[in-house]
Amino acid sequence: MGKCNQSNEIKQRKRKLVKYYFFTSIALLLLQLDFTIAQTDSINIPDVYVKRILISGNEKTNEQVIMRELSTKEGELLDIRKLESDVNRLYNLGLFTKIEVQPVPVSIDSIIILFDFSESFYLLPIPQGGIKENSFKKLWGGLNIVHNNFRGMNEKLGLSFGIGYDPFVKAYYKNPWIGDSSRYSFEVSIGYSRTNKRYIDSVAEIKESKIEDLPLYKLDQFQSDLSISRYFSKNLSVSFGAGFFVYNTGISGIAGLTGSADGKDRFVNLNGTVNYDTRDIQNYPNQGALYNLKIVKYGLFTKSVDFVRINSEYKRYFQLPLFSEFNVNWAWKFSSSVSFGGSIPEYLKLDLGQSEEIRGWKDLYFSEESRLVMSSELRFPIVKPSYIDGNKLPVIRNLPVLKDFSYRYGLFFTLFFDSGTVWSRGTKISDFVFRNGYGLGLNVILPFNFIGRIDFGWRNKSNANIFLSLDAAF
Repeated sequence: MGKCNQSNEIKQRKRKLVKYYFFTSIALLLLQLDFTIAQTDSINIPDVYVKRILISGNEKTNEQVIMRELSTKEGELLDIRKLESDVNRLYNLGLFTKIEVQPVPVSIDSIIILFDFSESFYLLPIPQGGIKENSFKKLWGGLNIVHNNFRGMNEKLGLSFGIGYDPFVKAYYKNPWIGDSSRYSFEVSIGYSRTNKRYIDSVAEIKESKIEDLPLYKLDQFQSDLSISRYFSKNLSVSFGAGFFVYNTGISGIAGLTGSADGKDRFVNLNGTVNYDTRDIQNYPNQGALYNLKIVKYGLFTKSVDFVRINSEYKRYFQLPLFSEFNVNWAWKFSSSVSFGGSIPEYLKLDLGQSEEIRGWKDLYFSEESRLVMSSELRFPIVKPSYIDGNKLPVIRNLPVLKDFSYRYGLFFTLFFDSGTVWSRGTKISDFVFRNGYGLGLNVILPFNFIGRIDFGWRNKSNANIFLSLDAAF
């Protein structure tokens, strides 16, 4: 009789072990397949403890870099939501092309979690380029030579340059994590650029013009800056920075073009930033929000450049379940820059049409001291983001290094609406003139965190304008 009871007890324990393994495996599989949290909520997952966390595949990345991103801890109950957030944070490091999570049951109520990483290129000459003012005559191209994982500690060390229209060169270093009990980060950069700038003739008081009709001047800029950040949580950080800038137009006698009469400004600025970021995937989010507030004081101990600008930005991302297993992403942003204090040189004024575009308002230019921009976009997945191994791609599989990597891809159809305005001090809110644009387009998720974009934008009854980019607007 005792042997029978013991046999039944062993069978019962085996059934429990199978049940725990089954539910945990399904939950982690959903996580791997990029399902949303809402879809995993309906699964009743029993209490399972994380006995150990094992890591493999990180040949160059220090284990400390991975472990410090994990809120899932050994000895604690497994939380699928928390684990999904951990995986997203690891992707946001930009160090891995693919992350696999495997559960290994060790008892009735405990498992080992195995993270297997496919590392990305770390030292790469990444091609970069673009089109200025939506004109193929104004192309630029160059390389961003960056070591994304310097010393295996996720430090960034890079040299970026571009030639052609608006040439530039910039060297930079960033350490994103300094300290143990308290986390700090440090960043320093130095650079030079020559930019083709437009300006509105203040004498003629032109408020709206075609870009090609506006006077053009070349702005030489030298800058060096540094910043130190303090993280109060994984999402909240506060930073302070300082920089030294030299702007030279080579032109004198044009009122307002520079703060100094000789066409050359030299000044120091100070800035402080508060940043709160809950986005799941930073380069193309599905859910979460970004709040950013930055205050910049331009010019210290000088009258040629002496004003304050408050920049605020709010981005929000939702998933809208339209059908079973089909979610539409809704993204929107609100950004404003308000200036006050002394006079502002033309090159530090804010524009619509060059540095910030309202899709549908191609070839038109507006410039003033302050700016407000709002955008909303619906993203319909045509090809859901996924991964493919390099050894399965026709050309890549024959290349000795590239074939060993996994590549992310995806395709979204988009509908968008943009609106923006610029204004000077003293303008009444009732006198703000908003420029609205709307349209449709395609967003292509490409390897190495590139987002290809082609948009067709309209305003009123105008013909469609085409906007091309290798970086999603938000």
